[in-house]
Amino acid sequence: MISSMAIVVQQNMRASSVSGFDCDSIVGCYADGYELGKEAGAEDMREGRDHDSKCLPNDSLSFCTGYKAGAEIGWIAQRTLSD
Repeated sequence: MISSMAIVVQQNMRASSVSGFDCDSIVGCYADGYELGKEAGAEDMREGRDHDSKCLPNDSLSFCTGYKAGAEIGWIAQRTLSD
């Protein structure tokens, strides 16, 4: 649980430095969350961790919605590639 939270914190810190990070708009914030979630979901599957798409409490709703969707897709895609 702690390592999963550390990953989310690291990804959210990285989000602020992503080129084009745009949480001033709902669509931009969702898209950034989706991309980070997709990477995290794939990494969780590659590393043998449980699927975890939780966001931090201070994440915006649009970022978190995108993050959860991306994490789901990333995890499933990596599982499919691994099979």
